[in-house]
Amino acid sequence: ITVIRNPVDRVWSMFRFETNSCYKCMELKDYYAHIDNGTVTGLYTSPDDAINCVAQLLNHQTRNLLTSPMSQDFTEEDQTEEALYNLRNRFTVVGLTEQLPLTAQMIGYSFPWLAEKVDGSSSECGLPHANASPTNNYCGPDRTHWDLPPHPDEETRRIIEEHNQQDMRLYEAAVQHFELQRRAL
Repeated sequence: ITVIRNPVDRVWSMFRFETNSCYKCMELKDYYAHIDNGTVTGLYTSPDDAINCVAQLLNHQTRNLLTSPMSQDFTEEDQTEEALYNLRNRFTVVGLTEQLPLTAQMIGYSFPWLAEKVDGSSSECGLPHANASPTNNYCGPDRTHWDLPPHPDEETRRIIEEHNQQDMRLYEAAVQHFELQRRAL
């Protein structure tokens, strides 16, 4: 089972969740400029912190689906092809975050013991989408909350898409795969 999220929504959600600790209270487009200019490591005391924060903004879902031992050394095209192959051939269920109720139904259909309700049991196990941004990210004036919108502006959306082309292709394939699964139910 894997669940794929729209890359723009996933990156924006991650940015909102880690605005302070990872992204240093700066606009996401400014943080991407640091990535592009090679100056992002200067924002951190530990290089590992920079690596972990940056990794979340650059084709994270594609990297999660790589399985070859040396796949990190592949070209971007080879990485994308491997991730697409794995998506299509190594998962029984490919779900979509924005279709979580239907994804849960597909999981229950394919793996009856993982259904929301199992015959003979009084328990129910839903699949909620329950991640929330902090109520105070301490990025506003005097460490108050910087209230970020639920979706990025168009310029930021474009920048996210440009930096996540592999994930965009993976997501398009996941949507197609999901539709095939939906029709099979």
